[in-house]
Amino acid sequence: MRALSVWLAAALLVLGLRAQAVAHASPTTAWAPTFRVSLTADDHRPTAGEAWHFSVRASTTSGRPISGTVLIQVLMGGRVADTIGLFRFSGVHETAYRWSPALAGATAFLQATVVTADGARRVRLAVNVVGKTGRPQFRVTLSGDGHSTQSGDPWHYRVRARDARGRPIGATAVVRVIVGGQVVDTIGWFRFRGGMRRAYRWSLRLQNTVALLQVRLIGPGGARTVGYMVRVL
Repeated sequence: MRALSVWLAAALLVLGLRAQAVAHASPTTAWAPTFRVSLTADDHRPTAGEAWHFSVRASTTSGRPISGTVLIQVLMGGRVADTIGLFRFSGVHETAYRWSPALAGATAFLQATVVTADGARRVRLAVNVVGKTGRPQFRVTLSGDGHSTQSGDPWHYRVRARDARGRPIGATAVVRVIVGGQVVDTIGWFRFRGGMRRAYRWSLRLQNTVALLQVRLIGPGGARTVGYMVRVL
């Protein structure tokens, strides 16, 4: 068991050095394994807090199932936001996952690293995490000065809330900054009608990171959560 753990750690280290982020589920390799890995899920838009199912499959090039170990993680902005677990499996591993409300509005990756006696492969599935509570009867949009900004400089963001007919509504916005699935700043709670525009200065501590500006809007019928990804320079 100790030998397997050491070998697995070494394999994952090699993969960590060589892996590249991709927009859809596609494999990268640490060496040239002669097996296939696929990662599928209910859809690409899981709702935060609700059960969302996915499966990892491994087979030979001829289609015969093979056994191995799979490490399943959630990545956001290039960082590990959650480690779902390390599992032994034979051919297929299926499970349900509930995305954290902290990732609502974000683009994230579900990542599966499969290690077998023949080598290792890694696959990623890109998702957009939807944040919705109750039956909100409005739409919300979030925009900013741009998806990159200099730390310490004023950066503006805008929130708009409209009903189904396009009319302004009254709502409360909870604005936070999230990095790697962790809340690093709560900007505040703001009551407004129709829209608001505010300035924010990104902390020097967040230099060279990808952050999520997250707005949870509480209005008629429930709440919606949206996000805006920002690279802090």
